[in-house]
Amino acid sequence: MALSIHEADWHAQRAKGIGASDVPAIAGVSTFAQPIDIWQQKVGLVEPSADNALTRWGTLLEPVIAEEAERVLGLKFRRLSRAVHYRDWPILFAHLDRTSADAILECKASMSTRGWGDDGSAAVPDYVTLQVQSQLAAADKEVAYVAALLGYRDFRTFRIERDREFFGDLILPILREFWTLVETNTPPEPDGSDGYGSFVRRRFPTDAGDERAATPEEHLIGAALVNAVSERERAEAREAELKQRLMLAMGPIAKLEGPGWRATWRQSKDRQIVHWDLIADGLLRTLPDDERTALLSIHTEVKPGTRPFLFKAEGE
Repeated sequence: MALSIHEADWHAQRAKGIGASDVPAIAGVSTFAQPIDIWQQKVGLVEPSADNALTRWGTLLEPVIAEEAERVLGLKFRRLSRAVHYRDWPILFAHLDRTSADAILECKASMSTRGWGDDGSAAVPDYVTLQVQSQLAAADKEVAYVAALLGYRDFRTFRIERDREFFGDLILPILREFWTLVETNTPPEPDGSDGYGSFVRRRFPTDAGDERAATPEEHLIGAALVNAVSERERAEAREAELKQRLMLAMGPIAKLEGPGWRATWRQSKDRQIVHWDLIADGLLRTLPDDERTALLSIHTEVKPGTRPFLFKAEGE
C-alpha cells in the first residue's frame, strides 16, 4: 500500500531521530518491540509499522479519549501538527496527542489494566512513564496528563510531573548510546528476543560452507551456552518436580491459590466418539428410531475427560 505524503514525511522524520514512542523499546521495557527492532528502522533495514491493529484503533479512539479527558479534567487541549524537539539534544522528538500552554495530554487505550494505578494517581506502566517523561523533555513542559481507556469501559486519568533527574540521569544516556549505534551502523547487543533472532537470520540467510576452530572469545561464548543449557535442563527438571509435589498436595482439589500464583487441576468433560467407519453407509436412515439409537450406542465409545495441570504465576 502506497504511503500518503503525510505518512512519508512521518517515516522520514522518524528515521532521522528518536521519537518518544521509541524510548520504551530502546530502554527494554516495551512489550511490543525491542532495541533491535527500532535500530533496524533507524538504519533503514525495515520500515516502521505505522498501520497495524493497535495503532489503527489507537488513532481512531484518540479523539474520543481526548474529549472525555477534557470533560473529566476541566481542561482544554489542542492538536499540534508538528513534532517538538528536545532543546538540548534535538535527536529526541515527540508527536504529542494534545497540548496546552501548561501541559500535554497523552491518550492510551489498553485491554489490560496491569500496571495502571488508581484514577487520579501518577501510577502508570513503565513504558508509559518513559514515553511521557521523554515527551515532557521534548515539549519543555512540566506536567503531563495521561487519559487511558482500559478494557474499553474503564476510563482513568493520571497526572505525571516532569522528572528532570530521572530523564537526564537514566533515560538520556540510554538514548545517546543507542543513537551512536545507529550512526555507526552497529547492531545492539543480542537480547534473546525473537526479533533479534529474526535479525540474525535475515543478515546471514545462507552459509559459505567454511569450517574452522572457535576463537578464544567464541570458545567462552560456547562454554557459557553449554552452562545455560545445563541450567535450563536442571530448571526444567526442578519445575516438573515442584509441579508433581503440588499435584500430590492438591489431590482431588480443582483449584489452589497462593500469593502471586494459582494452580488448576480440573477434569474436562467426557467425550463421546462414534465409530462411523463400523456402521454401514446409509444403514441408519433405514432403521426405526429405537434401533438407530441402539446401533449408535453399540458403536459409541466414551473417552474420559483429561485432567490437565496448569500453573500460572502472577504477571505471566
